[in-house]
Amino acid sequence: MSTAPAVVRRPVDASIDYQRRLAAKARDARRDLEYLAAAWPYVGALRERGTPRRWVQHDQRRASRMLRVREIERRGLRGVARPTPADVSVLDVLSQIASVAEWIVREMTHVLPQYRPEIWLPARAASADPRPWLRLATRLLPQADAATRSDDEPIVMWIEARLHPVITTAARLLGDARDGQELAGLCPWCGGRTSKGVGYPTMRIHYPAELDLTQPLDPDVSPIERLAAGQAEPLIVCHGLLCDPPRDACGLDWHGQPAWAMREWDWLAKRLHPVAGRADR
Repeated sequence: MSTAPAVVRRPVDASIDYQRRLAAKARDARRDLEYLAAAWPYVGALRERGTPRRWVQHDQRRASRMLRVREIERRGLRGVARPTPADVSVLDVLSQIASVAEWIVREMTHVLPQYRPEIWLPARAASADPRPWLRLATRLLPQADAATRSDDEPIVMWIEARLHPVITTAARLLGDARDGQELAGLCPWCGGRTSKGVGYPTMRIHYPAELDLTQPLDPDVSPIERLAAGQAEPLIVCHGLLCDPPRDACGLDWHGQPAWAMREWDWLAKRLHPVAGRADR
């Protein structure tokens, strides 16, 4: 297997690595807030049974919590059309989006006292339309991040914890293949090691910030052609604790974590271990 020479993996000072991770979390939070604002009307439309999903590139009528490596390109950035999963309540998702939008804005005005709630909060309740709240959160995020960056628990970490389950549920409902979505398989080098134990799915798909998320991935364009054109490409990243594959198995680094470019996905897919019972159970 040819390794990718684009990024050399080397030890990074812990404080520098921590700041990079916080910066990455802030970027992800911004994209997630924008995603929820864009997804709100589509989720609302699903209250009526039979409402078609957004335009999608492929029709794969099989619901799955986690993606398999070879499904990612077929699905594209807009996901797949499929019936609403029976265990997902549209009203619950709408409520979750509204709740997290209001919570984030109120937390931001708390750490940014110059933004008085009686002046800056949107006139309409988040339960009626959370989009103004999400847009305000996006606007205040850089200042809130800067104000809490040196805290023991920066606000971007709290935002990530609150946004992740909502984003995951909304994306699953709409059939979107989202940044950060987990893959169905365990890393063969760390075994899915997290703070909770081993056997957890730590392999996730990530889209670079410069990747055009308004367009689906074209399955007719090969990874080599995409790279030759200078286009950004998605990465599969292992978020396992202390995951350190040998250099002949991984040549890319994404915020201190091992990563694999698209041209390596088939090779990687053959090495992932099946998700089974976890050691902490």
